[in-house]
This record gives sequence, C-alpha cells and structure tokens, in this order.
Amino acid sequence: MALDLALAAVLAALLSSLVSVAAFSIPSVLRLLAFPLLGVSGAVAATAGAMALVDTVPLFTSLPFGLPWLEWQFRLDVLSALFLLIIGIVTFAVAIFGPGYVREYEHGHHPLSQLGIFTGLFIAGMMLVVLADDAFLFMIAWELMSLSSYFLVMFHHEQAANRRAGFLYLLMAHIAGLAILLGFGVLATFGDGFSFDAMRAAPLSPSRSVRPALP
Repeated sequence: MALDLALAAVLAALLSSLVSVAAFSIPSVLRLLAFPLLGVSGAVAATAGAMALVDTVPLFTSLPFGLPWLEWQFRLDVLSALFLLIIGIVTFAVAIFGPGYVREYEHGHHPLSQLGIFTGLFIAGMMLVVLADDAFLFMIAWELMSLSSYFLVMFHHEQAANRRAGFLYLLMAHIAGLAILLGFGVLATFGDGFSFDAMRAAPLSPSRSVRPALP
C-alpha cells in the first residue's frame, strides 16, 4: 500500500509537469492546476513515507519498463521512506508557496511553462532516486533530477551569476553521475546483475582486485 502511494506521488508530479505545457498560452494553469497537483504529490509522498517508517517492512515491486532483461525495480524501506517523507513535506510547502511566487511572472517575459514542467520533473526525479532498486532506473532518475534542476536554476538566465551557477551545478552533477556509474559497474561485475539485491550480495573485500580473476 505504501509503495503504491509512493508511485502515485511520482505520477502526480509527472502530471503536474505535463499540464504545465499549457502554460505556454495560459499562464494561470500553473497556479490553478500544476501546483495543486504538486500539493497532491507531496501529501501522498509524505503519507507513504510515514506509513513505511511505521511498518518498517521493506516493500518491493517492478514495472515492465527499462531493458528487455531488466524491469524497473522499486523498493521502499525505512531509509528511502525517511527521504520520501522529507521530499513530500518540502514539495507540499512548495505547492503552497508556488502560486503566489509565479503570479508576478504571468505577464512577464519569463516562460512559466519552463518553471512548471521542470519543477514537476525535478520532484519526480528526486522521488525515483530514493525508490529505485536497480542501477538502470537509478541512473535515469539521477539524470532526470540533474537536468531538470539545471533548467530551474537557469530560469533567470539573463543574470550571469545564474548562468555560471547552472553550468557548475550541471558539471558537478554529471561528474557525480559518472562516479556512481563506475561504482555500479564494479558492483555489477562481482554481483552478477544490475539489481541492488545482486549488488548487495557482491563478494567484495578491500583486498580483492576490481578485475575478476581469470579461470
């Protein structure tokens, strides 16, 4: 039940991003529809996180996406539930603050659709990062989170400081992503799979070589 709610929260964030496309021609869509959907996403995510913290039993599920031999795998345990609860509370606060923030931009030259689209994608990416239970889904979520937050930082792109901050953020995010990918590669080699369960079972030790021994 808690994991289903968590996935519903991700879906609500993606729907918020989708309806924000209409803000190209109707800026008030952000206030009237996109941010309310973010509020639903945040409330549902916080509820799912709280339920999983109380239950403490890890929950698992998979969806038939991704690679032909690797479905998207999800896990909600105590650690991911804690982060999901935090994300949900902050998202709900953003949904309350957001309509007043964007009102002054509805008749300006900044594209409000960009703000709505990438806010929803950023929140969905953050939730998927903590829910992912395989390397493939985790890296997709990481890239979604990184790229969407870059466009949020660049919302006021006419300011040189924002452009520099956006570039530095994107650079650091992708350097970190490459380091994570390298770590996943090592674990997958010894764990014989890209699922986190296989990586947890990898027989690693400080004295073991990264390259597996040849027969």
